[in-house]
Amino acid sequence: MTYAIYPQAEEELTQAAMFYAEHASKAIAAAFLDEFDRVL
Repeated sequence: MTYAIYPQAEEELTQAAMFYAEHASKAIAAAFLDEFDRVL
C-alpha cells in the first residue's frame, strides 16, 4: 500500500519526534515514529 502525507502533517510529525527526543529520549522518539509507520 502506498500513501501520501501532506507536507504540513509531515512537518508536525517531525516536530513531535524532535519534542520527544529533547524532552524524553531518542528511544521514545524512535518508538513514536515506528508506531506511526506501523499503523499506516
